This record gives sequence, structure tokens and C-alpha cells, in this order.
Amino acid sequence: MITLPSLALLTGPRKRTGTRWHYEVNATETGRRDDPEGLGEDISIARLVEAGPATGPPLVVGNPAGDLEAAEAEANAVARILGVRPLLGDAATCERVRRALPEARVVHLAAHAAVEQDDPLASKIRLADGDLTIGQLLGAYIRTGLVVLSVCEGSRGELIAGGEALGLAQVLLRSGVDAVVAGLWRVEDAATAFLMVALHEALARGAAVDVALAEAIGRIRADRKWQNPYYWAGFVALTGALT
Repeated sequence: MITLPSLALLTGPRKRTGTRWHYEVNATETGRRDDPEGLGEDISIARLVEAGPATGPPLVVGNPAGDLEAAEAEANAVARILGVRPLLGDAATCERVRRALPEARVVHLAAHAAVEQDDPLASKIRLADGDLTIGQLLGAYIRTGLVVLSVCEGSRGELIAGGEALGLAQVLLRSGVDAVVAGLWRVEDAATAFLMVALHEALARGAAVDVALAEAIGRIRADRKWQNPYYWAGFVALTGALT
């Protein structure tokens, strides 16, 4: 018997060209089951749909809860590099973030996050008026090229049935995001802000995501007060397996 750990493997980029693909499950086409009793039950047919990369403006969110001064300064600096206005404090609502996220070329989230060990789908990013949970992202199609999770434990996942890890970064990748930069453990605010600004400066110069992260880590390690690996070793760059 052959098992498939997760049908999420069917989502995301499908080939190495400028064109990307995703599965549209609720297609307008319908088929009929073999129906000897004439019940006439309609079923949806999954279709492979062609889609290009995201074309919307970058999305930068900072300090939605109002208690992370370094995160707000970080978001302002990143927004200047990307040429957009950030969503800060009360402006960073669930509706605004959910609406902008799928089509933004780059997303940077500097906020609180929580990993729920007993219920991975409830793991969340805290926004101004509520939480953005994994459950809300699951099944979405997000064309973003890069999502930077400047949050605690953004790349951590909890094991679920089938042996798959389920976390914020994993769900974003399976939703179609090309790459995610996130941390493995609880981060220090000032050091993280420095590293994230250095990351975006390197990206703005044309560096690939992994190269940009390595450069940013090199810069933070050069500062004596942040040489301890705690401040920088937990940050990783993850890419979709099907790109």
C-alpha cells in the first residue's frame, strides 16, 4: 500500500520557468459519480491552473500589538527600502493583511507569534484586532515570492499524522510562496531588527534570498554585542520543494 503524507504536495509552483501552476479544487467543471441509483450527485474536479507571479505592492506589517518598539522601527526601515508605507499598530488588521497577502510581491511581518503544540492549526500571528492562524491560511493560494517572518519560532512546525511538520512557514510554502525566511526560536528584538534590515538591503542589491540572509548574518556577527549564536543562528531560508 502506497501512502501520501499530505495532499498539500499538490499545491505550489510546478516548474522552473516564469510560469507557475496551482491546483484549483473548486472548479466550475463538474462530473458525476457512477450513480446506479440515479441520485445525481455533483462532484468538483481539480484542475491544474496556470498563474504568474504576484504583482501587488510589498506588504510590511510592524508592531500590531503596540508593545514591540524595535519591530515598529524595523518595519519602517524595511518599508523605506521597499518603497511602501507599512501597516503599523492599529492599522495592521486581519482584514487588511489577509487581503494584501496573496498578491504582494514581498511580505514582511514583524509581530508576535505563537506556536500551539496541541493544535498546530491554531498557531498564529497576532495582529491589531485578532489572530491570523494557520487554519485561515491553509488552502489559500498565495503567489508571493518571499515572506519574511520576523516573529518568534516562525519556522517551527509541529508533527501531524503522516509525519509532516505543520507550522507557519510550512503552510506558506505549500500555499505557493517561493521562499520564507524565519526563525527557529524566540528572538531578541533589537538584534532581529538589525538582521532584517540588513537582509532587505542585500535583497535590494539583487542578492538571492539565501545569499542575502548569509550576508545579513555576517553583518550581525561582526557586532561584538551580537556575536553569540543565539542572536542569529536560528534564522533560516526555506524554499518550496516543487519550484
